[in-house]
Order: sequence, then structure tokens, then C-alpha cells
Amino acid sequence: MKAFVLAALQHASTEDVVLLLSSNPLVLQKILQAPFDIVGTRPNSDVYSFERTAVPFCKLLSSSRFYNISLASALKSIYESVYAEVSFFPRMLTCLDKLFMSGRRYNPGQVRDDTKTWCPADEMDVLEPVCKLLFLILNRVSDAAADDVLYNHYQRLQRVFDTVAGITSADTAPTATTLSRIDTILKSSREKQRREELARQRAQQIQDEQMAMFLQFGEEVSIPLDIADQPGPGSIRPEGPRHDNDHEDYKTIAIVPTQQEIMCTVEPYLPPIAGGSEHVACPVGRHLDAQFRLLREDMLAAFRRGVQGFFREGVLNRIRPSDNRCVVHDDQSNARFDGTVLQLFRNAMLVSVTVAIYQGVSFHVAFDQPSAIANSNKRDRESYWKFHAGSRQLEKDSLVCLAYGVRPLPNGNGSHADKLIFATVADKNIDALVSAEERPSICLKLLDAQNVHSLVELRPKAAQDPGTENVLLQVRGHFFAGYEPVLRALQFHSLETLPMVPLLLPNNNITTFGGQNETNDIPVFWQQRPTRQIDLTDILRNNLRSSGQTFIVPVCAFDEMRRLLHTHEERLLLDPTQIDAFAAALCRRLCDPRTSWYRQNIYRSTYCTCLTGQLRQASRHD
Repeated sequence: MKAFVLAALQHASTEDVVLLLSSNPLVLQKILQAPFDIVGTRPNSDVYSFERTAVPFCKLLSSSRFYNISLASALKSIYESVYAEVSFFPRMLTCLDKLFMSGRRYNPGQVRDDTKTWCPADEMDVLEPVCKLLFLILNRVSDAAADDVLYNHYQRLQRVFDTVAGITSADTAPTATTLSRIDTILKSSREKQRREELARQRAQQIQDEQMAMFLQFGEEVSIPLDIADQPGPGSIRPEGPRHDNDHEDYKTIAIVPTQQEIMCTVEPYLPPIAGGSEHVACPVGRHLDAQFRLLREDMLAAFRRGVQGFFREGVLNRIRPSDNRCVVHDDQSNARFDGTVLQLFRNAMLVSVTVAIYQGVSFHVAFDQPSAIANSNKRDRESYWKFHAGSRQLEKDSLVCLAYGVRPLPNGNGSHADKLIFATVADKNIDALVSAEERPSICLKLLDAQNVHSLVELRPKAAQDPGTENVLLQVRGHFFAGYEPVLRALQFHSLETLPMVPLLLPNNNITTFGGQNETNDIPVFWQQRPTRQIDLTDILRNNLRSSGQTFIVPVCAFDEMRRLLHTHEERLLLDPTQIDAFAAALCRRLCDPRTSWYRQNIYRSTYCTCLTGQLRQASRHD
């Protein structure tokens, strides 16, 4: 052992030593298991000297030319082997205690032999290699920082250092720095363990609460919690919520994105493919949680990448003032085809506000005409917005971001905005886009009514600051209106209200709707009505309803309901196909997908979404 260590320190190539130790684990194991003791207490020559052999070995493994070598995987295997040899550090610490904690003083003259190789010159030369080796193991070996045994080793080393520092004249700063770094790593690991435990307890608490609710329906589930593999949402995440709209309960998540959420660079929580969100006890809840989070991420992912890329890359600093289109990339990508296309509408400014009975409050935002038609006549501008590139920009219901007060960061790396306001295009008036007298404008509807005050308040502030610019951003093809109703429906539903549960979750053996049997053609909530009657007056023709006539039918199965409705076909607003669909919506889980009626919900009342305008009132029945 001694010959190998001294040769490696003095003459051998570092690469050769690393490759030899990593490719011959038995050699390394033999060195680590070799007996050693301090000079003057060795019982025989078979026991190596702690000062002449063991400390130089630590010096070798902790030297900068050793751990800075490019053979990362080989180095890691060496440090893992040292960590795995559980007796090595305890024996090193025992020797340190013998050397320093019993009143002895280190005498380098007694230790040095005639080999003219490296030998500790003072107390810190003995202690520093051991501390540095422990630090490297904590850094290079996975989960080593969480090992209580290594924490005990650190405490023993700290006690030895405190003793030696009071008696030595050697420079103690390097060793003190190393011990301080070890302390930081271990404290950070313990804090992480504490947060993970709190998160696990919080997840267990949520699961227990939901389990209590779920047991009301006669079911019992058991879900393993593994917070470390899949950091949960909201307070379940060990580090805390990612942003102000990150919650463990998906029903409390605002469908409208927030500025913090859009600018957050931490990956959003998405339920794992296998099993869904582990903190949700009810299988139906896990299904709804996964559907909601995945659909909402589908709505926001490209939009978030585009807005983040706009600020991260400082787009306004690298494009011409006349440009209104750019491509931004993810952090990991530089390829153009992997980027997100952003439409920019420069120098945006609120110009007017309109209020309508049905549309509510709308804001007209003006901007510079795109460079392609900036100097064109009205006919060319109209052609651009109607038939060419403009026809695919600012489409009705598309999602946009109004960035107020965009300015470059002081270091020139990226940009920043005072406020981000999210809206949808309420109306695209071609006349307002091609006007020769005024700048083009678009009508926007804010997604969050709380931003109305901010939008009006920021207008004069932004206009007075010449060092900023207001920009309207759009990622093409993103329509908030297409997602919002589905997301709200997912937040509304629960175990009690979700239809077709046995079809959605066939392996969970879940009974819903108060124990309704899937083979029963009459829904249980109709059977439980005291009158066992359904008021369908709303589907009578207008003249019959205005004359005071009513249409009340008994609770019955699908075939009987369809026959009854067809009997009164001449009195109803429905055509024959719609009658079949309406009867199915009342009495069955599913209606004919070829018709314009689709079942949305069955629980105490039936709601149907009719794609035919004349039947919208017919969906309001108790």
C-alpha cells in the first residue's frame, strides 16, 4: 500500500492512477481495508503508518490534479468505493483522535523517513486531506449528503479541528474553509430532507382528507406517495409553490394565467402517466386532475415559451424597429425549426374603451402598421389584413399578451416589462386596421377583470417614459375560448357528478350517482323525484307556450320516452333526429354522436348542449 501511494504521489501519471484504481476495484478495496495506525503505536510491521501512508492516500485522492481530471465516471467510481468502505473513515478519525485529542503534539521529525516523499509537515497537513476527501465524497456521490454517518464524521472532524486550531501555528484557513463548505452541504441536505418530509406529510394529509370523502361511497384505495421522484404541485413541492397559481387542488387553479406563472422558468407540474397525481386519493379525482392539468398545459405551453423567449432573448434589442415577427428558442435549442414564432405589434397603446350589453367592456389598442404595408395604400392594407399574412394574425378569440413598459435589462442580457396583461381578441374590425387617418387598432377583452385598473393606470405612465415600449405579443394559433369551457367543466365535476365513470375508469369498480346500476335504463335521480314527472314545457313551440300550454311527461325508459316525444312531434321545437337525441340525453348515458346533442352532465338535473340555436332554451329543464 505504502509503495503504491508514494509512487502515485511522486512519479505516476494522474490518468494512469485514476484508470488503475477505477478498473481494478479489488486493488482499491485492498488499499482501503489495509490496517494502519499512528507512528509509535503500531503493533507490528504489517500495520501501515497513518501519517506516512493513510494521510498521503487521502492527499492523493483530494489533490486538485486528481479530482479535476476529465475522467469523470472513473473518478466517481473511486469516490463511491471510498464511501462504500464503511470502516475507512472511522479508522481515520480514530487515528486523528489518538494524535490530537489525547494531548499529543504532532512531530513531523518523528514521522519523516528517508524516502524523501511527501509527508505531513504540520497538524493542518494531517487534517486537511481528510476533510477535503470527505467534501469530495459529499459532492460526487449521490445521496451521500443525506447519510447520517457522514454527518457524524463531520462533527468529529470539526471537534478535532477546534482542538488543533488552538495549539498549532500552521495556517488553519484552508481547512476551516473546507469544513465550512462541508457544513453548508450537510445543512442544505438536511433542510431538503425536512422540506420533503413536510411535503410528504402535507400530501398524506390531503390524501387522508380525500380518502374520508371517498369512503362515503363505499370504496377504498391505497396510493403510494413518492414525492422525491415527482415533485408535487403547490405546497406539496418541497421547495414550495412554483408561482402564485401553483396549487395542489386543481379546482383552485385559475384558468387565466398570471404574470408569475407565464414568467416562471420552473417546469410546471404534470401528473405522471402511470397513476396520475399521487396526492389525490379518489380515482375519479386523479382522472379529472390529469385531464385538467394536461389540457391547460396544452393551452399555455407554446404561449409561455414565446413570451419567456421574448424577454430572455431581448428581442426588441436585436430586431429592427419595423420588424413585427421573430422566432424565439427554448433554452436548450438553437435550431430555428424548434423555435416559437411570435407576432409583435409595436408601440401598442390603449386608445378607447367601449361597453356593450352582451360583450361587456372592451379595450381598443392601437399599434404600428406592420412594416410590409406601412407605406401602402388603403387597398393594399385591406388585402393584407383580409387575404394575406394579416388574415392569420389577431384572429378572433386568439390569446394575446400586452407587455407594458418593455425595457432592456441593465446588463444588456434580455429585457423586462412593468406589467403583462393577458387578453383575447374580441373583435377584428378590418376598417379599424386599414384606416389612413389613424393607426390600426384591435378590440381586446381582458381575461382578468382586475387588470382593468392596471391597464388604464399604466397608459399615461408608459406614454411618458421614452426608454420603454409597449408591445402586443401573439403566438399564432392559440385560442383561449376553445379551452376555457372544457377546463371549467373539469373543475366543476367530481365523483358525484361525472358521467360515464365506469366507462372512463373501467378497472376501479366505482359506483356513482348514489349506487346507479349501469344496466338500468332510467337514471336513479329521475326515479327519486317525488312526482316522477319531468316538465318539458320549454321544448314546446313558441305559440303553444305563449298560450299557457304545458308539456309534462312521466319518468320512463328511453324507448318509451322516444315514443312519447314522437307522438307530440307536431307540438315540439325538435325535429325527428333531435327528438331521438333529446330522449337519449334524458334517459341514457350517451346520445347518438351523429346528432348535434351531447350529454354533459346528469345529477339531479340534466344539462344538454345543443349546437342548434333554436334549441338552446330547451336545455333548461328541471
